Amino acid sequence: MSSQSKALFSMSDQFPEADESIDVELGKRLKALRVQSGKTQADIAAVLGVSPQQYQKYEKGSSKCSLESLVRLAAHYKQPVASLLPDSLGAKSGMSESEDAFVAPGAAVADEAHLIAEVTALFIRIGSKETRRKLIALLSEISQ
Repeated sequence: MSSQSKALFSMSDQFPEADESIDVELGKRLKALRVQSGKTQADIAAVLGVSPQQYQKYEKGSSKCSLESLVRLAAHYKQPVASLLPDSLGAKSGMSESEDAFVAPGAAVADEAHLIAEVTALFIRIGSKETRRKLIALLSEISQ
């Protein structure tokens, strides 16, 4: 796991007051998905390449889950990365972006994290290196 992916998904700086509740909410979602899929903690730990004890900490919210692990979980469950994240990190349905930012301070930053995670997950799914290069060139052109 790269230090870059750890740093990218560390929400502590952006949401210091909600840090614990974010981890707990993520853990609840992970547990619900695991139970619904009929898998054990050891099964999911193997998917992530971590010990069952480490995965148990993710579900309890006592340990932070890296972006790399979230991307792997999303791929395993065939869901967007954003669907794994707590609602407090994303846009709330029926609210404008400005209202959402008022309700959840830093929501705009969190929304950017969702977008980065989604782009990363989709990019990883592209099998062809040539297609990846073309996509990078396109993004480079668009961003100028």
